[in-house]
Amino acid sequence: QPQNGSRACAECAVGTHQRRTGATMCEACDAGHVAQVPGSSACMPCPAGTFSPAGEADACKFCEMNTYSSTAASLKCETCGQGFVTKYPGSARAEFCICKEGTFKILAAGRASCTPCSKELVCAGADEVPLQMGGFWVDLEDTRTADYQIYRCRNIMECPEGKMGSCAKGREGKSCNNCQPNHFKNGNGECTICDPGDILLNVYIGFGIVLLVVPVFIFLKGNAEKQRLTMLTMLMTVGQVVMIMQALGAIRQLSIEFPQPAKAMLHALSVLTLDLDMFRLSCLLEKDDPVTKFVVQLLVYPVVILALWMAGLLAQKVGGGPLSLDTMCNINGVILLASFITLTLTVLMPFQCMSNPNGTLSLMSNPGIICWDSSEHSTLAMLGVCGAFAYPVTTLTWTIWVVVTQPQRIASGQGLQRARRYRFLFNRFTPDRYYYGVVYLVRNAVVALVPIVLARALPLQVVSMNTVFAATSGLQAKLWPWRTDSANISDLTMSLMLIVILTVAAPMVDIEQGGKEKVLGALMFSMLLALVTTALVALIIASYRRLCPGTMYDAFLCHHKATAGVLARFFKTVLVRVSAAKIFLDSDQLEDLELIFETVRSSTRNLVVLLTQEVLSRMWCAGEIVTAQLFNIPMVPVRCDGYSRLDGAAIRGLCDLWTEGEKHTLATFGIHLDMVQTSYQVLIDLRTTDMARFGGQKDQEEAVFAVGRRCKLHFRMFSMTLGQASNPRVLVTGATSDAELLSACMVVQSMVQNDLQIETSVMCDAAQVKQAPSAVYVLVLLSRGMLLDPAFAELLLQVRDSNIEIVTASTNDGFQFPGQDFYVKLEKEGLAEINTKFGEGSKKVLSDSYRALLRVLALPLTPLGSQGSLQKQISDITRRFKKFQSIGEDRVSPRRALEHTPPSPSPGPPLPPPPLPP
Repeated sequence: QPQNGSRACAECAVGTHQRRTGATMCEACDAGHVAQVPGSSACMPCPAGTFSPAGEADACKFCEMNTYSSTAASLKCETCGQGFVTKYPGSARAEFCICKEGTFKILAAGRASCTPCSKELVCAGADEVPLQMGGFWVDLEDTRTADYQIYRCRNIMECPEGKMGSCAKGREGKSCNNCQPNHFKNGNGECTICDPGDILLNVYIGFGIVLLVVPVFIFLKGNAEKQRLTMLTMLMTVGQVVMIMQALGAIRQLSIEFPQPAKAMLHALSVLTLDLDMFRLSCLLEKDDPVTKFVVQLLVYPVVILALWMAGLLAQKVGGGPLSLDTMCNINGVILLASFITLTLTVLMPFQCMSNPNGTLSLMSNPGIICWDSSEHSTLAMLGVCGAFAYPVTTLTWTIWVVVTQPQRIASGQGLQRARRYRFLFNRFTPDRYYYGVVYLVRNAVVALVPIVLARALPLQVVSMNTVFAATSGLQAKLWPWRTDSANISDLTMSLMLIVILTVAAPMVDIEQGGKEKVLGALMFSMLLALVTTALVALIIASYRRLCPGTMYDAFLCHHKATAGVLARFFKTVLVRVSAAKIFLDSDQLEDLELIFETVRSSTRNLVVLLTQEVLSRMWCAGEIVTAQLFNIPMVPVRCDGYSRLDGAAIRGLCDLWTEGEKHTLATFGIHLDMVQTSYQVLIDLRTTDMARFGGQKDQEEAVFAVGRRCKLHFRMFSMTLGQASNPRVLVTGATSDAELLSACMVVQSMVQNDLQIETSVMCDAAQVKQAPSAVYVLVLLSRGMLLDPAFAELLLQVRDSNIEIVTASTNDGFQFPGQDFYVKLEKEGLAEINTKFGEGSKKVLSDSYRALLRVLALPLTPLGSQGSLQKQISDITRRFKKFQSIGEDRVSPRRALEHTPPSPSPGPPLPPPPLPP
């Protein structure tokens, strides 16, 4: 009853109670208790899972999420803590606190807690033990504290999602790296138990290889000089296809998750990376040991070479001809070039390491082997270093050496045997692109290195590989190096298709989005910076060339055109061959005589004066010498046969030979006669280098070398003088008793030899012809008066007896084709020296020989012309050597033919009549 005097009884409010009768007030419920209805006589305790704080006794509240109350009459709920959560509100026990999805329970210092799940684990939450994600292998070191180490696997099939440390069926070891003993790897990541038939498979494979080796050897042993162009095209295309398949094998090593069916196709190419698992090698070895398999991979190449060598011996026994060193070298080279990417990828495999989530590095090919921290990897690394020096390093170094020295060897006549020995390197490319084999090998080496060097820079792998193929494709399109257009087109097309494949595969690179954006952003900035830098450099170079257009010549050849014009060409030919020097020869560089003295003054480092008896009487030579003396240009005098030192009176007499017009021309350039006399005196007082113009080619080239050294030219490595060819196939001859014509023969010999890559030699007498039993052609340079030269007549008779085919070229020095009277007179009188040496019967033979010689259409040859016109004439002449066209056919492709349209032979005088019947 209330104390306000009211006689009526009032109900206790919600949250209060009163047990006694006659009470004047209600009592509040204790904390943790509630009175949920009015007029309650007692407060009820809140059950477990609920709570009622002090002052709020009207209703029990459920414990919020991630809290619990395990006792009745709770004032508050306990927080789960340590990362635990509850599934629902109102949890009544601590056991209802569980780890949420993405975390798992561990015990540390006697207390349980939830720790975040690594991204390589699958954590269902609650009390579930974490599972390893597919593609990773977890080494669980302590089940209570959940200490573990996570390693990458080769693929998701070998390490499927499941319990920590579990592997696909039949696999074992860290990262499920190995098959169990007596098991072999199948195509779905599992390992299958071996049976006797699997061991027999290796026997069948070995037997098949033996059966295949003999025809392969016979095919490769075929003489490349007899292979038609269609066969060479087929061989080149096959080689390109093999290279592209190996390149796809290298692309397979990139960190790209290829979709099906591309993934299955790339997997089928694993044999090109010497993946021996497909041959069930572990069944033969009875265990899956990475070191043993790597040793077997390194031995594949020498075993193949040994098998081919034994096949060669077998073929030799059954009458297949002798097994030469050149043959074995070519077979070895073909296999080396065809398998270069494979061998490089194989030997570098121990250095292709990938990052593991636990911070360690493991081999990409054998992820169970920890890089630089295991005995297995140390063994593999040592074997890899040995293999790298044995295969790619040696191959690339040897190839570079062969290619760098080849021009000098070819030009010297000493390298053509080596050209046959290394025809696998040179025969597939045009002669002017002989070096492309090195470019090809370097490209393949970089392709193999990209997956190794950039194993942990995933975005750079695709960009770098694309850059390599794009750069080499542009270079190949520019150089057009292959011997045939079809081979060039196929190589370019396949390279462009690889670029497309890599571009399509770029979004499939397996990398976190944030890392990808950061790396690609830095890469794009670098490319933009390189683009701007390139533009600036190009602008600077263009400005420099505009402001400083002159070219500096290392040597200026001062000569008398009639008596030393071809000798000057010979000097330039040799110096350009053995050095990178720029040589000024008026027939090549001069466009305006008015600029010749300016060239000496401002663009010449050395003035080489070819001292023939007439050179100092030439007005233009006088101006060149004076200009060099006035501006302190070093002069190098070369004393030729027939030149005699002049005294002061003789020098003054030379000036009197000039016309008033010539003297006036010199005067317009500020050159007076007293300056000429002074400069001549300075010149003749200098030390001279002797040039024996009728000496051997080697002696003459040594004189040129001496001049080059006096001019301080930098000779190329392996530069050498020409020696007499040991086995010449082409002979060059003419009226070699004339010094200029002998020089012309030497120039032509060098150019023909470079163009054909066939040993070529200059013949000066019949005895030299006898010493060339392998000669197929003789190139005769027709010149005035040569038909009356007894030495040439004797040489021609020897050529007739040797059955050597004749090709002729007219030197445009006034040679006249004789008429019928000449032959009649020759048959009647002959040549005195020939009659004396060979008897009267030689008259008719010599006449017939001259008829046969002059019946051949002579192509024009201008030794005093420019280098470009002379090279075109030589190309026309070498096309007459039909017997060499099987290996030189299509040396000028249709693409180049547009740039090189040879001039039609001049009709010349009418052909002589056929020989009279006997």
